[in-house]
Amino acid sequence: MTLLFDNYCRLGDYRDRFSERFSRTSQIEVDDVSAVILRTLPNWLGQLMGVRNLIVRPFGLSGSGLGSFEESLKRSSQSVGDEIGPWKVIERNESEIVLHGVDKHLEFHCSLELAARQDEYELSFSTTVHIKNALGRRYFFFVRPFHRAIVQAMLRKIAAELAAIPVHSQANAAS
Repeated sequence: MTLLFDNYCRLGDYRDRFSERFSRTSQIEVDDVSAVILRTLPNWLGQLMGVRNLIVRPFGLSGSGLGSFEESLKRSSQSVGDEIGPWKVIERNESEIVLHGVDKHLEFHCSLELAARQDEYELSFSTTVHIKNALGRRYFFFVRPFHRAIVQAMLRKIAAELAAIPVHSQANAAS
């Protein structure tokens, strides 16, 4: 796990970490990942979230959508206290952003980390979930396979796009 994220791992009933490696010759930072996330969201994710919201509404669970998620990722960097969709940035450094989300059935923390080793990068997404009650157990039983599939698909797409961004485009995006 990661240094910032380690602080939250002991709180969880479920933990995972997925990583993708890619090569590039110019430097990138964890904030560069935000812009790429928007372009790599699976087309079906918005529809899936709409179905999820319809199913959980009668149970009093908060709905989530991609609209606020997309708006928040348009910022050039994510600061502590910023909201990214239904999640809040609670810690960050130059290589990692930790998010927190809470509802009456579960609480979770996620970490997006970008580690550099010369011309090779490793992009990792870690999650820990604290299940609060029986509703949370049932909910997460059904959500878990989708979570795994979505995170793994997004990491592959994000890593491929970050590896393919021309050096001059990255410099222009920063100015």
